[in-house]
Amino acid sequence: MRLGEVLGLLWENVDLENRLVHVRKQLQVVENRLALRDILKTSSICRTIPIAREVADMLSYLPRLSEYVFCIPESRHAGKPYDPNNFANRFKDIALEAGFDISFHYTVAGSIPAAPAIIQSQTKRADHTV
Repeated sequence: MRLGEVLGLLWENVDLENRLVHVRKQLQVVENRLALRDILKTSSICRTIPIAREVADMLSYLPRLSEYVFCIPESRHAGKPYDPNNFANRFKDIALEAGFDISFHYTVAGSIPAAPAIIQSQTKRADHTV
């Protein structure tokens, strides 16, 4: 999943029972404002990704602070989505703090413990390494 897809993932597009993530939107910075876009880079980008049981379990424990799966957990910005530009700059530190020794790749990103598991699940599925 691309960074904008992960940060734009909405709870309505996560099917924990069937262990599926439906990629339908992406978060972008447009004219210095965050915008959740339905239009992805290509029509083939809209897809459904199976997730491992462990990933579904991790996601089930996340607090639902807003419609966004991965959102700012605390402060006056709680529940708001992460800015993709700022988030990309902080990715490596967040992954290391969560106990994951992985490198950032432009099309793969994560936050909090569940996202790196999604990344690992997705990259194994796509025959890539993290």
